[in-house]
Amino acid sequence: MLNYCIKLKFNTALHVGKESQTTDMSQSNKIVHNDTLFSALVIESQRVFGNEGMRKFIEDNIKGKIKFSSLLPYKAEHYLIPRPIIAIKSDIADNNKDKSFAKKMKKLSFLPASMLKDLIEYYKGNQNFDADFCLNLEKELGKEDIRVNCKINRERTGQDNMPYYVGTYSYNEDSGLYFILSVEDEKSFSRILKIIKSLGYSGLGGRINNGLGKFCVEDYVLIDENAQNKDLMILNSLLTNDKAQKYMTLSLCLPKQEEIKEIVEGANYSLVKRSGFIQSANFSDSLCKKKDMFVFNIGSTFKQNFTGDVFDVSPFEGNHKVYRHLKPFWLGVDV
Repeated sequence: MLNYCIKLKFNTALHVGKESQTTDMSQSNKIVHNDTLFSALVIESQRVFGNEGMRKFIEDNIKGKIKFSSLLPYKAEHYLIPRPIIAIKSDIADNNKDKSFAKKMKKLSFLPASMLKDLIEYYKGNQNFDADFCLNLEKELGKEDIRVNCKINRERTGQDNMPYYVGTYSYNEDSGLYFILSVEDEKSFSRILKIIKSLGYSGLGGRINNGLGKFCVEDYVLIDENAQNKDLMILNSLLTNDKAQKYMTLSLCLPKQEEIKEIVEGANYSLVKRSGFIQSANFSDSLCKKKDMFVFNIGSTFKQNFTGDVFDVSPFEGNHKVYRHLKPFWLGVDV
């Protein structure tokens, strides 16, 4: 498989629901998960290549011919990955640790890929870790904001127009989101890149009709042993480590039923609830919710990898199936 790093530069603010999937629209996440990206690409593939192209895109994902991570932050030349959820025994007692530094570590969500080894060594008690650098990177990615929109009463019932609040996240000039895309060959990559570029005009995330989530593909590069960027060099080594002690996922994922018993032992993970409404206008005459699912969050680690699946989350038998992409995207991590 060929691994490409695709950088997206957002031209407008972004609105994406938090992992908790609350109904509070005044909050917005700064990243976009793989299941949201998949749904958007499915719809866009139909616009670009028609029904047959959409079916091929879905089928290639199910068969593992296409793999991709969640959209994660970058700042300048720093490519951030989630802090791994991992348990490592240390010879240093907890009561000897700096409490103020421990508070900083609790706030840490992302770190440059090139600092992953430093973090693991810190867990082992072997050296210090520059948490301030990572926290400042995340702080300087962009800023949150709240927009006030108005719901117009078109029924003329005498009720007032109702304001509502939409949380957004705007990336700074040198920041944005990237994801890693794995494909079989360059022809497949060119086809998917066309869909991604088209999606930039349609928008990604929620409230795209209000002009949110517009982006352009700023750059893309093949991740291999010739990578010039320090973070991409480390990512290449992690992507190709198929005999690792732990496997960390860069995407929301869920094993197939027959895989669950094998992967739970020795796993370190957090669970998030995923729900949401069906965006397809062809599924039903009315607005419908997808089936709720609890899935493994990014950064979860396992002793052995699994394939996961693209699950059918249709609430009932509509005009077509509705899918949620929950295949893991693995980094091999030695601890």
